[in-house]
Amino acid sequence: MGAMKNVPTDLIINVAFAAGLLFNGCFSTISSKTAYQSFAVGIDNERHAFSKPWFQTLLMFLGMLVLLVMFVFEKVREYYGFLHAEDFKQKNAAFWKYMVKSSIILMAPGLFDLTATGISSMGLANPEVSSSVYQMLSGAVMVFSGLLSIIFLKTKLASFQWIGIVCCCIGLALVGLASFLPKLLFGDGIGDAKSLFIGMFDILLAQFLWSCQFVVEEFLLQTLDASAAQVVGMEGLYGTIIMSVLVLPALNILPGADAGKQENTLDTFVMLWNQPLIWIPNLMFLLVIIGYNWCGQSVTKRLSCVHRTILEACRSLFVWVVSVAIFYFCKIFGLASFGEGLTLFSIIQLAGFIVLTIGSLVHNEVIKIPGLHYGEGSSAGDKEPLVEEDETALE
Repeated sequence: MGAMKNVPTDLIINVAFAAGLLFNGCFSTISSKTAYQSFAVGIDNERHAFSKPWFQTLLMFLGMLVLLVMFVFEKVREYYGFLHAEDFKQKNAAFWKYMVKSSIILMAPGLFDLTATGISSMGLANPEVSSSVYQMLSGAVMVFSGLLSIIFLKTKLASFQWIGIVCCCIGLALVGLASFLPKLLFGDGIGDAKSLFIGMFDILLAQFLWSCQFVVEEFLLQTLDASAAQVVGMEGLYGTIIMSVLVLPALNILPGADAGKQENTLDTFVMLWNQPLIWIPNLMFLLVIIGYNWCGQSVTKRLSCVHRTILEACRSLFVWVVSVAIFYFCKIFGLASFGEGLTLFSIIQLAGFIVLTIGSLVHNEVIKIPGLHYGEGSSAGDKEPLVEEDETALE
């Protein structure tokens, strides 16, 4: 107990938020994939997989809405702070001008986020795409963001950033190769490979759209002092409204393979009624999304992008390790098949993961290559470190 008293409170809080980000980020992917791998009897009285990517997209936006509640409480306190001030009229006008302006500006990133999340969920729902491959392919967002920032924001990338992007491309190629080879050699040949290609294409397209969202946010938010809670919360609000009013109704009209629709919402709730256990991964997904956004906002405030980069790299590894552990746990105890197993091609996937991680660390200046020029500003220079040095420790 005496040793714990010497641990700085900020250190404990930082570690807690970092661990929360890692845990929630990992299990958002795991819980989502587990839901897609679940089976139940649907509206057509046939047992089939719970392949409902747009339903989970709605759950994600509902989770993001929680941060909007936090933002509203913050603004209410601010409003009551100047309610009886002498210059109330001026502050009131500025307050509502900001609220209207920010709400309009944040609509565009929200639309990108909605589209990217839906398409990404379709990729993860693909039975040929594993959780680890999905998570590793998310590294493509660094490549797309870098290229788009050059084109639209006129950003000049340093040589080490280009090296990071090239490493990322090589890593993505290795992850893709590790996924395709077993399908072509031991699977249903072209059929399995085609399905895998569609799933991976959806995931990469989603990363491109998220990169567009980041570039749009960077451009629009230059004139708007918006907090992370407001940005995420407003995107959650727009996403929830559009999903409920436009997207899900449209998917229930368009013909498709999901009980005759593109995504049959009635079939979704019939499956949940017939197999209540499917609620578990879906509710877990909703809860970890709330936790992920809250911890992510806190990590962004308290730590540096270096720490965020390391945590995201660890997230990919944790998703893979947990998915493998779930698979063999289910296999040993004769349960339904969840997670993913290891094969000889996992060695290639591991090599791809290592190259991806190195590329990300190089790009974000965590690993510095001798002989290359680095600017004066460090990625970790302007925020609090994850592990602080206790100045009294040596006394």
